[in-house]
Amino acid sequence: MANSEQDVGFLPHNEAEESLLEAIMKLPELDREAVRLRYVSKWPTKEIAQQLHKSDGAVRVMLSRARTKLRTLLGSEAALD
Repeated sequence: MANSEQDVGFLPHNEAEESLLEAIMKLPELDREAVRLRYVSKWPTKEIAQQLHKSDGAVRVMLSRARTKLRTLLGSEAALD
């Protein structure tokens, strides 16, 4: 999992985090990058938008859809907000 950990930017400490990392790695690259910047690096959506050359609204939609995909991949109604 070393490559996955590097790509996302965090090391899983338990089974739940390992499952989350695996689900994140199944997201499309742009969604994965947006999730990493928002939830690991704690960037505001405006800065993510600049980095990804998207509008702030597009990034918010991308993150919302990524959370929905993660919930589906994890098979639960996990609180990812």
